[in-house]
Amino acid sequence: MLKVLPLSVCLVLGCGAAPSPATGTFPLEVGPGGAIIEGAAGTEFDGVRLEIPAGAVSGTVTIDAVFTDEEPELGPGAQFVGPSFEFSPRAQTFAKPVRLTLPVAPTRLVRLEQTTADCLMWLRAADATWGQATPVSTTEGSVTVETTTLVQAAVGAKSQFLGAPPHPLTRPCLEADGFCVDLNPERLKPLNSGWSKLSGRKLLYRRTESDGGVKRTFVSEYDLALGRHTSESAPYTPPLGTPTNFAPGANTQGPVVRGPDNVAWSPVVHGLVRFPVTGAPSLLLDTVETGKTMGVAFTADGRRHRQFVSGISRGSSPLVMRVSSTVGANEPAPVVLESENEVTAFDGYPFFQAGQSNTLVYLYRRSRVQKLVELPAAPAAGSLVALHPAALRERAFFDAVAVSDDGNVTAVSAVGPALSERSLSVQSRDGSLSRVITGLPRLTSLEFGEPGFLYCGASDAAHVYRVELSSGAIQTIELTSSTVPTDIQARLPQALRHVVVPASGATPERHLLYVIAGTSHSNRSVLLVRPSMR
Repeated sequence: MLKVLPLSVCLVLGCGAAPSPATGTFPLEVGPGGAIIEGAAGTEFDGVRLEIPAGAVSGTVTIDAVFTDEEPELGPGAQFVGPSFEFSPRAQTFAKPVRLTLPVAPTRLVRLEQTTADCLMWLRAADATWGQATPVSTTEGSVTVETTTLVQAAVGAKSQFLGAPPHPLTRPCLEADGFCVDLNPERLKPLNSGWSKLSGRKLLYRRTESDGGVKRTFVSEYDLALGRHTSESAPYTPPLGTPTNFAPGANTQGPVVRGPDNVAWSPVVHGLVRFPVTGAPSLLLDTVETGKTMGVAFTADGRRHRQFVSGISRGSSPLVMRVSSTVGANEPAPVVLESENEVTAFDGYPFFQAGQSNTLVYLYRRSRVQKLVELPAAPAAGSLVALHPAALRERAFFDAVAVSDDGNVTAVSAVGPALSERSLSVQSRDGSLSRVITGLPRLTSLEFGEPGFLYCGASDAAHVYRVELSSGAIQTIELTSSTVPTDIQARLPQALRHVVVPASGATPERHLLYVIAGTSHSNRSVLLVRPSMR
C-alpha cells in the first residue's frame, strides 16, 4: 500500500525538490543542480561569470578557468578587446546551453570606435578551430553568450575601416620596377608570435601549446635563407607554486630578443624567461612591487634592459614605468622613469634598441599626450629625452614605431581621436626630414629597408607599401593576386623584416624584405619580397 507523506514532512525533507545550484569562484564542483561561478573581485577573473542551468551536467564535474596571454585569431580587421580564458575540463560539453560572461577593455573599444553591442565572442571548439558567437546580452564592460562547449573564449570587435585603396603606382612583378613575392618552403609553427629582429638571416619567435591544461612556451629558430626551422628551445613551464598573473590584460606579446651567446629572452605571464641554446629555460619572476615585465632589449654595449609597468590592473593607479639595466646575471633594482595618476590604455608599450646604438626608445604616455623618448644605455631618473616630438599628436594612439639602423630617422603610424585620422609620420633627428602622410590604411608594422625607403604593412590588407622618404611617393606591393578570401587571409602581413645581402663579385648588394603573414591557427607563412630582375 502506497504511503503518502504529510505536506509538513515534505517541506522538511524536500520531497521531489530540485537540487540547489552551487555558487562560488573558480574552481567549483558542479552537479546536476547547476551552478553560478563568478570570478573573484580584484583577480584576473574579475568580471568572468559562468551560469550553468540545472540539468546541464548529469554527474559531478569541477569547472576551472585560467587566464591565457594567447591572442585568438580574430580574422581581418578584427581585434582582441578583452582577456582570453581557457576552461577545464577541456571541451566540456553541456546538455543545455550555459551562459558565459567575459569582461571587455573599454579603451580598446574606443580605439575601434565600437561598443560592446558591436562585439562578438570567439569560442574555441574541441578541434582547436575558432567560431564566433553573437551576444545574448551586453553591458558597458562585458559580453554574454550562450554555448554548449567550453574550451577557450575571448571577446573581439571589428574595425569600421577595412581594406586599402589601390594605388596608381602599383607594379606587377614582371615589370622593371616591380617585386617578386615567393613563399618560403616551411611555415612557422602554430600559435606563434613575438618575432625577433633578424640575426644574420635567422628569425626567433615564441609559440605556445597546452599539455593537460599546462601551458608550455617554446622559442623556435627559423632560417630565412633555407626556409626551414633549425632549432627549438626546451619548453618553459611555470614552476610549481608560481603565483598567478597579477596584471591581467597586460601585453606579453612583445618580441623575442636575441641576447649575447645566442640566448633568447621573452616576456611571459609570470615574468621574463631566458631560453638558452641548450638546457632548461629559467624565469626572472615579476613582483607586485616591481611591476609587470612588458619588454626587454639589448643595446650594443651588451647591456640587458628590462621594462616593468605597474598600475595596469583595471581601476588601479598610479601608472609607473621602471627599467632595470645590467651587464651581468644579477639584476639591480629598477629605476622609476615615469609615474602618472591618470590611467590610460595599457595594451602595448614599444620598448627597443634604437638602430644598432646604445640608446633605447620608448613611447612615453602621460595624460594621453604621447611622444617618443630616448633613454641612455644606463637609464636614470629624469633621463627621458624627447625624440622627434612632432611624430605624435596629442590624444593620438600609436600603432607601430620603427627607427632606422643609424638612429637618425623615426617612423610612427598613429591614429587620432577619430579612427579615420590615420597618419604616417617620418622625422629625422637632424631636422632634414619631417613628413606626415595620410590616406593609407591603419598601418600595424613598419620596417626601414634600403636607404631612403620605408616599408609598411596593414594587417587587414594583403599589401606592403614602399614609401620613398624624400618625396613621399608610395608604391604598393601586392602579396597575392587571388580574390579568394582564404588566400587573402594567408597573405595578410603581421610583421616585416629587412635583410641586406652583401655584394659578391659581379652581384650587387641586394635588399630583401621578409613578410610574416597569415593566421596563427593555420600556421603563418614567411613571404620573400625581392625586386624583380632589372
